[in-house]
Amino acid sequence: MEILVAHKIRSRLQQWIEEAGLNYSTTSAESEVSLDTVRRYAKNQFDRIDCESWQKICHYFKKPLSELFYEESEFPAETRRERP
Repeated sequence: MEILVAHKIRSRLQQWIEEAGLNYSTTSAESEVSLDTVRRYAKNQFDRIDCESWQKICHYFKKPLSELFYEESEFPAETRRERP
């Protein structure tokens, strides 16, 4: 029997924006990252990471990159799949 666990990489950008009392437009303008990119990253609608954009965002919020991302389990730990 194997345990099937999937994880999604998520960002805390939305949380950072809210904690700072900002909005997407202000974050975009002040971090020099496009509005569309800020919006997608804050809503966790990304498949790949553009290092330059994330570095600008972290620099803007004065936080290390290691605090930006976390893993979210897609399936509960009890999800199991029988192996033939």
